[in-house]
Amino acid sequence: MKFVQIENGVVQSVSLSPQEGFVAAPDDVIAGQVLQSDGNYANPAPSPAVEKESRRAEIILELSSLDLASIRPLRAGEGDRLAEIDRQAQLLREELAGL
Repeated sequence: MKFVQIENGVVQSVSLSPQEGFVAAPDDVIAGQVLQSDGNYANPAPSPAVEKESRRAEIILELSSLDLASIRPLRAGEGDRLAEIDRQAQLLREELAGL
């Protein structure tokens, strides 16, 4: 069992031993989690900046994957497949530019 200090519904500190101002909590609770009305703890929703940066990373990963996927159609002269990959990449680049 852990003990936590909660301010404004958010776990501020975690301790393995009881301390003044701390309450009992499950072993898996960590600082920064939110105490919900049902008594459970949950991670807070990510901020818009974190979501934006996460999406940027996803897009960059997808673009890298598409670059690799374009090698075989390019060598094999599969123009239709290569055009589809280029279209997908262009949509991702446009989304990335808008972030």
